Amino acid sequence: MKCPSCGNDLHIEDEKCPYCGKENPYYKKHRLAMKKYQKEFNDVKEDVYRKTGRLTSLQVKALAIAILLLLNMGLMILGKNAWEIHYYFEKIYVDKHNEEYLAVMEQLESEKDYFALGCYYGTVFRYGSYDNEYYRICRMSHFYSQVYAEIMDLKNENGWNTMQGKIKYLCEDIEYMYECSVQDDYDDPMYFGERHRAAMEDIKEEVKGLLITYANLTEEEAELFATYSNGQKQLVLEKAVAGNEE
Repeated sequence: MKCPSCGNDLHIEDEKCPYCGKENPYYKKHRLAMKKYQKEFNDVKEDVYRKTGRLTSLQVKALAIAILLLLNMGLMILGKNAWEIHYYFEKIYVDKHNEEYLAVMEQLESEKDYFALGCYYGTVFRYGSYDNEYYRICRMSHFYSQVYAEIMDLKNENGWNTMQGKIKYLCEDIEYMYECSVQDDYDDPMYFGERHRAAMEDIKEEVKGLLITYANLTEEEAELFATYSNGQKQLVLEKAVAGNEE
């Protein structure tokens, strides 16, 4: 499965993404599910022991052992496939309400409420059901909300991270955001319809404004920012922020 924050491969047992460090939203649910299955297994095991404890025949004992072995195998299979099972039922629910979800996303996009759009998509399609036209614009909206928060955090002198660290994370999320607007040959064209492209350009313009207003970039630097390498982005921001502090 994929990390909802950076899109890299993620194992369900990973508490945090090994690439971006963000919390794995599926980890806690998986652990809760495993605890539930383990409790059910222990309850059945105790019930079997209780019912067979008064009997001494070899046949009954063998039957109890066989039942426990089958239960244990079932628990292992269920635990191994917990993600697939949960995703299967989640997708059935999403498909049933798909038209309703699409209508909400269309309204949010038309209102240019990109924060809500990214959050809504991540909540409704949190298990990777990326099979509709809003995938790219919503991913871009998600990273835009992170970029906005990180630009605002540049003014926070009491944060846990250093200024250099803040700028590093900001530049990485800006890169992810820009990548969402790039159409590759293998991409589904439905992600890049006229409305979605217009929204993507609108987000880019808003980020330029944020960089000028809160990160002290010049208009020329903000205009060229998307063309810089990640290292160049960090150097430009560090210089601009340092100049602003002076």
